[in-house]
Amino acid sequence: MSMTTVPSEPRRRTAHAPEADTPDSSRSCTNGNHVQPFFRTLSVPAKDPAAVSVARRLLLSTVRTWELVLTDKTLHDLELLTGEAIANAVLHTTGPCSVSVRWTGTRLRVEVTDTAAPVPVQRGLVEPHAECGRGLTLIAALAATWGSAGTATGKVTWFEVGPAVPGDLDGAAR
Repeated sequence: MSMTTVPSEPRRRTAHAPEADTPDSSRSCTNGNHVQPFFRTLSVPAKDPAAVSVARRLLLSTVRTWELVLTDKTLHDLELLTGEAIANAVLHTTGPCSVSVRWTGTRLRVEVTDTAAPVPVQRGLVEPHAECGRGLTLIAALAATWGSAGTATGKVTWFEVGPAVPGDLDGAAR
């Protein structure tokens, strides 16, 4: 599926066709002596819960094409954390969000940028039958590191997951 972005025109997106703001061939490239990390950005429409799973699958598919040495557990954590971060942006903000993933050379970093100004706050104890409130706790528990910060137009929430460590390579997926 080919995806393009025309920045000067308003964008209409559906859950079936999130837009990629970077080319599908998001591979590492060499620029002189500097190696650019793998990178891809997706646009996700506002208030469309079905877009969460579509964007999550597209992000995972992209990461798999990079052929990094990642364990099945790391890929599962990436899928779970990505879904949580995107769902928070789609459900709790009024505008579209942008989801970026990049290989930094040591970790995968996912950033979800949205139009809401307040940065998320991790809640304390959540009732066992509560339907929400566990997202940031889950991100804090599974991510190597995470955080959020205000931007000129809203905020960015990010997390990082690490690659396989030598003892974990038996379960590595390529």
